[in-house]
Amino acid sequence: MYTTSQIVQRIKLQAPEWSSLGDRGLIAIINEVDHVMMEADIDHNVVIDSSTGLPPYLATTAGIRNYECPSDCRKVADLYFEDTSINAERSSRYGERDTAMFLDREFFSEPITARRRMVSSAGVVQPATVTFVDDPGTTAKIYHLKYWRQSTDIVSVNIQPNVAPEFHWLLIDGVLARVQPIQYGAENPWLAWMERMKELYWGEMNDNPPKRSQVATRPC
Repeated sequence: MYTTSQIVQRIKLQAPEWSSLGDRGLIAIINEVDHVMMEADIDHNVVIDSSTGLPPYLATTAGIRNYECPSDCRKVADLYFEDTSINAERSSRYGERDTAMFLDREFFSEPITARRRMVSSAGVVQPATVTFVDDPGTTAKIYHLKYWRQSTDIVSVNIQPNVAPEFHWLLIDGVLARVQPIQYGAENPWLAWMERMKELYWGEMNDNPPKRSQVATRPC
């Protein structure tokens, strides 16, 4: 609906003492609020390979257990495989595991340790990682990495919001609500907006009927 430049201009109508950049820079606040809205662990943010309809493959090499995730991975949800022979071998040592349904096919959860994406104080990105408990072997199309996408940073008016266009009005409300505790120390507007945003935006973006079969089922 709005470009970042237009969003800045609309916010300035109610916060004229703020500028685009600098100590009172709206771009930084827009980026912060955009990330708050976008970096939820909801269906909308799960990465799906459009060519398969499944989470993307993670290629592995025999003897190597630790892997960096794709650069757009914010946080790992799970790692799945479909091969029943692998599951039989794993289950003999670990017992039954969680399963998930994708496209009416059952997948098994692989035991891993996951670390989310981090950014150091110096701005150095540490990619998300997964570490296998077992040697995964050399594979190209066995393991599916389900993860939540990292949003693009908005550092100038030339980079557009990640938030869905029909909710740009809610993004604008969030920036104005965030400005108030920064400028006046009034937390209530921001906290109230957070609750409204979770209900309106996260609720809407998590309503994804074709993907509801992804919900994990647990054995009795």
